[in-house]
Amino acid sequence: MIPAPPEGASVLFNPPPGWAAPAGFDPRRGHLVDPAWPSAPEGWAFWLPDASAGREHAALPSTTLRPTQAEARSVRLRNRLIVVGAVVVVVGIGLAAWAGLASSSNQPGAGSCWGGSSEWLHEVPCSSAEADYVAVGRTASPDECPYTSDTYLDLGDAILCLEPN
Repeated sequence: MIPAPPEGASVLFNPPPGWAAPAGFDPRRGHLVDPAWPSAPEGWAFWLPDASAGREHAALPSTTLRPTQAEARSVRLRNRLIVVGAVVVVVGIGLAAWAGLASSSNQPGAGSCWGGSSEWLHEVPCSSAEADYVAVGRTASPDECPYTSDTYLDLGDAILCLEPN
């Protein structure tokens, strides 16, 4: 509890150590003590003589806190950077997803089925009676196909290892 200032004296409020009182904090103006602030030390002088007393226009400090122009510019710049950063992240995620979809083209791979003659194979639905072979792997060379696969299909950029279906 803050004691009342001395009667008739020109005094300024003196916040105790550990109080995060903003500039101009004065209980006479209705400012309230934050319950999270620590207790004042025993015998703390809450009121100190006002050195400006008797001077013309002496007044308590203003409680209106406004940012300086530099602080306001700094806040605006920070906010803009946050927005730009968020846009960059969203665009980057979108581009990465698009690149992933573009790279996963309809290239045949393991699990695809093939039918036709021994000279000309074409992809067919695996449920089709024409599905003579099933792809068991995609490699760079026929030598990398599993030992169970003695048939392969050269796709130009890769080898599709085939087994009878």
